[in-house]
Amino acid sequence: MIKIAHFPVLITLSIVGACSSSEAPEEKTETSQQRTFTEEDKRIARLLTVGSDEIDESASPQYRATLCSLALQAIEGRMRGALSDEQLKAFAQAQSLYDQRARAGASAEDAQLTRDEVETAYPDESDRARFAIGCLQDLA
Repeated sequence: MIKIAHFPVLITLSIVGACSSSEAPEEKTETSQQRTFTEEDKRIARLLTVGSDEIDESASPQYRATLCSLALQAIEGRMRGALSDEQLKAFAQAQSLYDQRARAGASAEDAQLTRDEVETAYPDESDRARFAIGCLQDLA
């Protein structure tokens, strides 16, 4: 059995490796000028950060767990061919843990309502996926 403390590192490395581009970055020859970023620019940058945890502060633990479960599901589907059997098992364990947390203390109807709410708030799997690394880090 895989220790929960080890699989976030394995999965995070796999995710980062799969997400990195094989193309060399373009060099810019512009003069180096300091740009001042607005608070809105900074907020958007945080939202676009991989592993971002920009979930509403008032979100319930069930909401967070449901989002993590869906985030891991989104990543797992994309990474299936790139992950080893051990990593797939670890991924399944993490998702199962978040599924349990999402259902903890909630009726089946409430759990489904929360899932519907999360799916409505994050309809695109790419939006969900960016939370996956943060969810895995929470398990470490």
